Amino acid sequence: FNSPAYTSTTNGINQNVTVNNFTLTDDGVGNWVFSTSNATPYTFTVNGNLNRAVNTTIDINRAASGSQATTLLIKGNVNSSGIITETNNNTGAVIELGGTNPSNFNVAGTTLNNDVSLVVNKSPGVNIICDNTILPNSINAKLVLTSGNLDVLTNDKSIFVINPDPNAIVGGSIGSHI
Repeated sequence: FNSPAYTSTTNGINQNVTVNNFTLTDDGVGNWVFSTSNATPYTFTVNGNLNRAVNTTIDINRAASGSQATTLLIKGNVNSSGIITETNNNTGAVIELGGTNPSNFNVAGTTLNNDVSLVVNKSPGVNIICDNTILPNSINAKLVLTSGNLDVLTNDKSIFVINPDPNAIVGGSIGSHI
């Protein structure tokens, strides 16, 4: 998806969508909005890799209100140099790492913004391969460990949960931990 004309768009794709791989490129200043619904929890499923160029933005949910879990479900590797955000008043923006194969998570430093939560739901696990993955300083931005380990040790990397709420990290077990 090349997004040069989407510089200030507020239009979203308000339906469930499934693709095999998704690459967001940019010949201008690209902004791609997934959902603007404040009532329906949509899921954008990537059955493969998500690749994002510098100067691109994925806005998971730009709804005026609501807390439904609008989800960007990625079943492959994540390579993101752009911003992943939620830019309005919906508090349920989720990146879910799922699927049945191990994957790599490469998201540049402070590119996750506002109310974006990260869910690890991938039993083979996820390797963090970028320096300093930082979850936003928002009461709604959580790290949810459902299934599979989040590996920061192999590549000597780190993940920071800036949300000060004691419930900022949800779940965790012998089969799902950092």
